[in-house]
Amino acid sequence: MPTSLQLVVNEMSTCSPVMIEFRCNRCWQSNLAESDRSGTNIECRSCGNELLVPEATQNRIERAEALLKEFETGPVEPRMATPEGVLSDKELVALARAEMASERKSLLGYPDASILARFGAAMIDQVLFGITMVVGLIFLLIMSYQGFVDAQIDPDRPDPVQVALVSFYLFAIPGMFCLIQWILLSTSGQTIGKKMMLIRIVTMSGREPGFLQAVLLRNWIRFGLSFIPFFTLVDLLFGLGDSRRCIHDWIASTRVIEVH
Repeated sequence: MPTSLQLVVNEMSTCSPVMIEFRCNRCWQSNLAESDRSGTNIECRSCGNELLVPEATQNRIERAEALLKEFETGPVEPRMATPEGVLSDKELVALARAEMASERKSLLGYPDASILARFGAAMIDQVLFGITMVVGLIFLLIMSYQGFVDAQIDPDRPDPVQVALVSFYLFAIPGMFCLIQWILLSTSGQTIGKKMMLIRIVTMSGREPGFLQAVLLRNWIRFGLSFIPFFTLVDLLFGLGDSRRCIHDWIASTRVIEVH
């Protein structure tokens, strides 16, 4: 007795429109639909749940083609089912994350950001960092005035406790600002300045760079290299080339794009 999924494969394998495969959000079984039905509702072939047909993506088209080829060679078994026929919550979450990661939007087609936009974003970030330093200094002065810390440290015989307190009050706010910037870079490829200038960092394959490429390789290693004489100038000049990629972009295998 053919399954409902096999029947729909039979029906669609003789049609010419491009097919897409997507999963039911209730039973997580495969469904097929014609690409021109994107945005309309259909019933799940397995559980009858009402589904919204998603947009046609290359990933969904390839999965539909694989399913059709699989049927040509033998019966199509229920997709992604455990021996009991039901996925656990943990398995569903893992599969959902894998699906989302495989269909994440690529940014390969976006143009490279101009050196002026990149410079403007860097200046905005530097100004904001300077503001946090001023705020930290004001906070330190308030703490000193209130008697919580002695900002008058004897340079000949510094008190380690007072040095630690002064350092904490002075750098806590700038440190939190840097942490926020690193989180933004890791999750979206953008600092506050880059968001304002409508540019972002992506990998050479058009994906979000993550912590390793966006923070460790692009920021921390660049900061270490900046102590080499003229490195910052040479790094900037590289960005004027045809590739519009600075040295730290080549180190991290990233590029900066416009996202207007």
